[in-house]
Amino acid sequence: MLTLGQAVAAAGETATLTALTLALQLDGGTAWVTALIVGSFLPAVVLARPVSSLFDRFPALSVLQYSLVVRIFGTAAVAFSITAGHMVFALCLFVITRAAIVGENPAVLAVAPRLASPAADTQIVYARLAASRNLGAIAGPIIAGALIATLPFWTVLVFDAAAALAMVAAVVFVRCSVSTDFTRSKPSVETSRRTSLVVDLLLRSRAAPYVFVLALAILFTSILPVAQSAFFIDERGLSATEFGLIVGAYACGRLVAAAIGSIVTWPHRASTALALATISMGVGLATSTAPTPLPVVLLCFVIAGYANTLQVLSIRTLIHDSTAPDRIPQTFTALGAINNTATLIGTIGGGLLIGAVTGGSALLIAGTATAIIGLLGLTSWLRK
Repeated sequence: MLTLGQAVAAAGETATLTALTLALQLDGGTAWVTALIVGSFLPAVVLARPVSSLFDRFPALSVLQYSLVVRIFGTAAVAFSITAGHMVFALCLFVITRAAIVGENPAVLAVAPRLASPAADTQIVYARLAASRNLGAIAGPIIAGALIATLPFWTVLVFDAAAALAMVAAVVFVRCSVSTDFTRSKPSVETSRRTSLVVDLLLRSRAAPYVFVLALAILFTSILPVAQSAFFIDERGLSATEFGLIVGAYACGRLVAAAIGSIVTWPHRASTALALATISMGVGLATSTAPTPLPVVLLCFVIAGYANTLQVLSIRTLIHDSTAPDRIPQTFTALGAINNTATLIGTIGGGLLIGAVTGGSALLIAGTATAIIGLLGLTSWLRK
């Protein structure tokens, strides 16, 4: 039930992001779209410690449920602001709403393995969550496009609010199905002290080398959204349809990886899988810049998308297996802060890089650097 609810919630979230991107592009241009992207990542960076404190004081399911309720009302407020033509206010409300759901993903990641059967592999549980989220991420933009083409713009945000309500229903069902709330930490002086250093603790944990390598890779792979449009549309002259196929190929690769991972366990250790996925993603992105036919480019992006999901599943498994059960929500919150910080830096750096070199060169640099980081990580971990 939780997996299904996350699929619907992800569809609503990506539908809103797609609709707001279109509205802001038409109203204010690239600068507004950049502000939207930054605003979607910034809350997870700024609010890591406060959200971790919430998990110290309240059950993870409660944090999830009430953040979704705020999301419902926040999305409705954004819809009203856009209808009234107040785009700046709508953007501010969107950022506030994003801040309200910072704890959503850590809560789901903490709860899901406990709801599965004792014999279930952690990687398979996370793969099923990733598959449902990827399905929603693919469906969301399609739903947004269909709604915008046939109905008023605000209906997209109404759909998002309804999707969040469906996730609330799933959480309520889960809470009624378990006898005890196993996700609640025991507040103490020591717990409060550790929460204030949650990111520092993660960077000093057994999972620190893997978190560090992934963050370094994200610094370069986050150049992709900026570089791919500059390269494929402006420099290679591909049509909007062809560019859409490339973006879709990446999404399909992610979905395939999650679907396979939800059925079988990867034959490698999670650390090895993380390194191999990072190498594969880098090679896929770098190869896509070669003067090759569109089908080859599509294959490169399928590989890159597949590798991206494998990165996500590997790091989640490593974090889960190296963290005490009562600290899992806080640790995943810290991981989100680190990864989103790397994404923000990489996105801004990508924009500056494309101002100095071509989009193809930026994409080649991103892919090559990512592959090298993965290779260095693999070499280091195999020595242990």
